[in-house]
Amino acid sequence: MRTRLLVLAAMPLLAACGTVPPAASGPAPGSTTTSEAATKQGFQPLKLGQEAGLGCEPGNPASCTVRFAVTAIDVNPACDPYRTPPPAGQKTVVLHVTMTTATPGQRERAQAGLLFSARQLKGVSPDGHITGVDYGLCLDRPGALSRDIVPNSKYDGFLEIAVDQTATSIATSLAGGDPATGWVWPLG
Repeated sequence: MRTRLLVLAAMPLLAACGTVPPAASGPAPGSTTTSEAATKQGFQPLKLGQEAGLGCEPGNPASCTVRFAVTAIDVNPACDPYRTPPPAGQKTVVLHVTMTTATPGQRERAQAGLLFSARQLKGVSPDGHITGVDYGLCLDRPGALSRDIVPNSKYDGFLEIAVDQTATSIATSLAGGDPATGWVWPLG
């Protein structure tokens, strides 16, 4: 009896940590999609400046409690003095991101803080090969995107990552790992 109660009590904690993946039948409830067909991995393609969101009412993107857009992507910028270029076989990618929040729930706030992190971002090559990314060491950090997302706020910043040289696009997916709940942007 005690074991069952412990397991039942821990289940909400596991779900909150994203260890219980969402159903693979499409985008997560409350996320936006585009009219463009998903990639073969299930990511929704977005153009630079095109908004997507979390905490949305079905069919109503204006209702999203978190809205975000990648506004620009720099590939292999010159490194700042005393900073380190990526290792051989990798390239530096800098995502410039805007994010606006209304009053997101706890889940959307947590997801928004992770969307643009090395943990959630992936490189995608033309043949569909997915690779992880690392935080880049090429640029100084002033202007970096905040990961602490609070209600009724606007964020502008960048995230620098090092990704496999073969990547032609960058994707992000929500905690839980279901690629159908993610988005992808081309690298120029």
